[in-house]
Amino acid sequence: SARALGRVRESVYGLPFALDALALASSAPLPAASWLEVAEAGPLSFHVSDAYFPLALYLAADGALTDAEGRPALDEAVLTRVLALFAQGEVVALDTEEQVWSSLGEVGGSAVGWASGYLRGEPPGVRLDALPGLGGPPVTLVTSWAWAVAGANIERQQLAVELAEWLTAEEFLSGWVESVGFLSPRPAQRARWDALLGSARAVPPVEL
Repeated sequence: SARALGRVRESVYGLPFALDALALASSAPLPAASWLEVAEAGPLSFHVSDAYFPLALYLAADGALTDAEGRPALDEAVLTRVLALFAQGEVVALDTEEQVWSSLGEVGGSAVGWASGYLRGEPPGVRLDALPGLGGPPVTLVTSWAWAVAGANIERQQLAVELAEWLTAEEFLSGWVESVGFLSPRPAQRARWDALLGSARAVPPVEL
């Protein structure tokens, strides 16, 4: 759930008010069931400096980020599977997120990028879906922005919590979240994005 994005080691640190998600964009009538279908549909564009794309594929293939002792590590076999994907079909590495989204109208095919870039322009006839898995279910990496409460004054903390709850209420968020290029964390406002957020997974912490 969206509230899980406001937790660190099971402790609540904030109330999410906006989401962004790594998505597969295309003009296909239905979501692609595999990366082979994506390759057959035409060129696949992505931002060359965005490491979250291969990371999402690695996690979708059950790749671990730590070894048995909890140290950062990658599974070589899984990583090889991920890198092999980039040898399928025509893959177009672009320098900016803006180029990724504009490529859809220029060369067709598909693109991988963040939903915020799509929402700021919303190309006509384009749908956003979760990334197909690698032998498993689809995956969507999600990041969020949250209101957090700090300070030692108990009375002010309570007032701050009440304010944060109001700022994350549906009646407040519905008017502006998508208009500024983000997804709402509220279920009632996410129906349009069920295909994208149904397989959401929080972006791993930066220390990994």
